[in-house]
Amino acid sequence: MLFSRKKGFTLVELLVVMSIVGILAAALITQVGNARRMARDAKCKANLSNLAKAAMSYSVDTEFMPWAGSHEWSWAEKTSGKYVTFYFERRGWVGWTGSGQWRNTTLQGSKMETAKFFGDNAYWSITNGTLWGYVGRDVATYVCDTHASAARHASLRTPLRSYVMNGYFGYANLGKSKVPELDRWVRLDSVTSRGSAGNLLLFAELPAYKGNHTDGIDSSEYAADGVLETNIRKVDDPDSTDYYKKMAAETIGFNHRVGKRYVAHVVFADGHVDVLLEPTGASDSDLKKLTQELCNGDEIDQTLRSKMH
Repeated sequence: MLFSRKKGFTLVELLVVMSIVGILAAALITQVGNARRMARDAKCKANLSNLAKAAMSYSVDTEFMPWAGSHEWSWAEKTSGKYVTFYFERRGWVGWTGSGQWRNTTLQGSKMETAKFFGDNAYWSITNGTLWGYVGRDVATYVCDTHASAARHASLRTPLRSYVMNGYFGYANLGKSKVPELDRWVRLDSVTSRGSAGNLLLFAELPAYKGNHTDGIDSSEYAADGVLETNIRKVDDPDSTDYYKKMAAETIGFNHRVGKRYVAHVVFADGHVDVLLEPTGASDSDLKKLTQELCNGDEIDQTLRSKMH
């Protein structure tokens, strides 16, 4: 009688196979993660490019660049012996909403509030902004997937808007508040003729994180208004209104990770999209200074530039 002997895997062989499978699985997960990150990065850059093209199309039609922020106000004048209330609205690239919206001359309220990143108010602000028709009425153009992911990880509602427009392009009628540098109509020809449109920031990302990229998303009302503000008004400044005493300089968001560094996606007034490395060891004041230089169209400080390599 012949007997056959079956040979199985030894423990060592089984461990080797399991190790190889584990290595391959880890490599696959890494590759999938990298591909997903690259896809998010590409979509964010495309969004910024589309917003810049929309702003240019708007300016070709109107001869003026869109306003960064919305503003509306009313005043009373005596006409034929009676006081008549007049209304004026200047709408930004996204509209402002809130309890007591002044959406028409009926004047439904007396207080304007900034929109949230999410929900019906955010959707209203997007669809009632000046650029809505110029981006093909696509709400996805207004949100970066990386920013949305950060919000979900922070147990916040998914934002509909991730970008801010340079406050250089105006966001209030401040002629009577003695802050004329913020009250401007920016003509298209003044942007193209100034020779530094390639340095003048147009749109940037909101900071998806605070502090050292671990403190959660910045969801403050001033971050939510769609305007990147760099002007700091002193509390003891007699020419500042109460609102502008509350202003604080904001920073662009370095939300995308490349290796061990974080980068910011931005688009400039000439339409080109750029990727900026976060300055190594930069303080909050450094980031505010960098943002102000970008918003003013100035050359970046050499010390800061050396930290961005």
